Parts: sequence; structure tokens; C-alpha cells
Amino acid sequence: MAVLQGATGRTTANRSREMELTDEQRAYLDRNLLCILATSRRDGTPQVSTLHYSVQDDGIYIGLARNSAKWHNVARQPRVAVLVNEGRAQLVVYGTAEQVSDDPERVDRYRAHRTQTHGKGGELGLPQEGDAFREMLDAGNRAMLRITPERVLQNE
Repeated sequence: MAVLQGATGRTTANRSREMELTDEQRAYLDRNLLCILATSRRDGTPQVSTLHYSVQDDGIYIGLARNSAKWHNVARQPRVAVLVNEGRAQLVVYGTAEQVSDDPERVDRYRAHRTQTHGKGGELGLPQEGDAFREMLDAGNRAMLRITPERVLQNE
């Protein structure tokens, strides 16, 4: 881990091919609800979107429709960036996105994602259990992106 001093405070960087988030980074992510996901369009220009996210054991998860531009962008170019900010403080995760579209993992990961975002975001009034949950995902053509961190930058 490198520590860099800047005018706005301390910046820390973790660098490796695949890495685990530190306890401090996980705590920062757990305090927040929304991220900005940056993907690459077909022509190479960036596309950014504000989305709910969850942190699960092996990465950051984002729920998407399989017909969304973000889903197609990741299929072509899986390198992404995720930004979570609190005022001027921010955490940026650079990593590789993987599409999670097969059951039962899709359903299990989406349920865990919804449980985390439901607790942060209030009552959503949608099914959480059994076939009704899977049917809701199918009706919305929903699946998950799993983002495996490769580099993390955080400043305070």
C-alpha cells in the first residue's frame, strides 16, 4: 500500500491484479448506498451511471437489466471503475466486471444485494423469497455484475 500526501488529505492506494478490500475500505463502502459505475461504450467513450451497489464476500455487486447499455459494455470490455463519494472524500475501485446471469448464483447474489440495499434504502415492497423473487428478476430481465477489485484509491 502506498500513501501519498496531497492538498486535500491522505490518499491510499492498493495495487495488485486481484485484491481484497481492507477493513477501512469495506467500512467506507458499507456506509454508502450509491456508486458511479464507469464502463466503455463501443466507440471507447466512457459511460457513467449512478447505481445501487452491495459489497459481498468476493467483490462489489451491481444489479442491472441484461438489455442495458452497461451490460453490453461490460460484455465487450470488462474493465470498469466504481466511484463512491462522501463530499470530498472518495473511494475508487478499478477492476474487472463479470456478468452473473446463471441461477442459482444470480438469485442468491441478487437477494443478498437487495437485502443490503433494502436496509439502507427503506421499504421497497418487492418479494424477497422463493419463486416470486426469481420470477421478479426474470420479468425485469435482471442479473448482477460482480466487480473484482484490482486497484483501490481512497482519499479523505
